[in-house]
Amino acid sequence: HTLPDALPTSHSHVLPLGTPATANAYSSGLITQKELLRDGLLMHAFSISIFVTAVWLYWPLLGID
Repeated sequence: HTLPDALPTSHSHVLPLGTPATANAYSSGLITQKELLRDGLLMHAFSISIFVTAVWLYWPLLGID
């Protein structure tokens, strides 16, 4: 039941001030907010698909239903 807690906390790479690295890149003008949002959402979709696949394959080996 930690999935509802874990997914919103992983959205920080989508926001300009979510992490120090994104804040530095955004404030330097190297990336725009549109690029940050687009790439962050793409990374988030990829990470959710990896997480769901890992849960689907690994949890049954541990006996978790």
